[in-house]
This record gives sequence, structure tokens and C-alpha cells, in this order.
Amino acid sequence: MQLYKEKALVQANLGRLIAAQSYWDKGWYHQQAIFHLFVADKPVSMPDVGALTAFLKTHRFSAAEVEYLASQGLAERFLNALQRKRLGITMYVSPKNKLLSPKRPLLILKSSYIEAQVCSLPILYFLQPLVSVHLSYDCIAEQDEQGNWRTAHANPASILNFEQQEDVLPFFIDGKIVYHS
Repeated sequence: MQLYKEKALVQANLGRLIAAQSYWDKGWYHQQAIFHLFVADKPVSMPDVGALTAFLKTHRFSAAEVEYLASQGLAERFLNALQRKRLGITMYVSPKNKLLSPKRPLLILKSSYIEAQVCSLPILYFLQPLVSVHLSYDCIAEQDEQGNWRTAHANPASILNFEQQEDVLPFFIDGKIVYHS
């Protein structure tokens, strides 16, 4: 699947890819952040994330995707780096079919800023049709140069303790790929 050639998806989320390139240009290769995806206004049943995790574990940018994204204004040097990079993300999700209240995250993604922005396209692509409501994908915490965590743009409330909740399943996607189902 050449998801990053989907014109409508790329056009709607081009700002996220431009942000990833900006972070790459600044040298933020390892600066970590925590992003969450949530439904703001009504309860939703947690969808199956199998297709999303399969895509994230196997996707590598094709030459055609790089060519298309370059035609959208992204720098070839950045896109070539993406082609060579393996994802190093940790994604936390609730069990399939669990009823989640409004403002409860569907998933938490812990990764570099660059990977979080690049991964936002498949995350939104795979999950938006499954929940049929508007999703919000926001950075809630970031790591400074000394490795200290601080809250970012959103209210972290119970989000930072998400990984300690018993009903959360971690998915580690890092080249070796450890997948907990």
C-alpha cells in the first residue's frame, strides 16, 4: 500500500509532514514526545488496530511515495532519510471493543517528534473510518535537551499515567518488532 501517495490524505495532513521535516532540519532526531488520539464529544468503542499496526510494522517509503511527496514541496534529503529509517515508536491502545468515554485516548504514541508526525497519516487513515467521529491528534508532553519531561500544548490530566493502566496493551514497533495482542 502506498499510503503516502493518497492525494486527499497527504493534502489534508501536509502540515504534519512539513512539521516533521522542520524537526528533522533542527536536528530533533531523538527528541521524544507523547501524542494522543482521542474522541472529544461522545463515547466510542475501541476499534481493532490490527491493520494499523501491520502497516506501521512493515511500511517503508517507496520511490513513488518519495517522488510524490517531493512534488508536494518536501525536501528530497528529508524524504531519503525517511526511506532509510526504521520506526522506533511505542503505541499504547485499549483493548478492542472497550467502551471509551469522551476525552479518553484511543491511543498514545511515544516516539520522536518526527516519527509522531509521519505516523499521524496512517493513524488517522486507519482509525477515522472505524470510529466515524472527528479525531484529535495532539502532543501532550515533550522531552527537553536534558531528557526531562514537560507538558506540551494540551492538558495531560491522566494521560501521562496511561501506560500504568491495566487495560492498556503496548505495541512496540522498532525494527525488531515486539507485538503484544
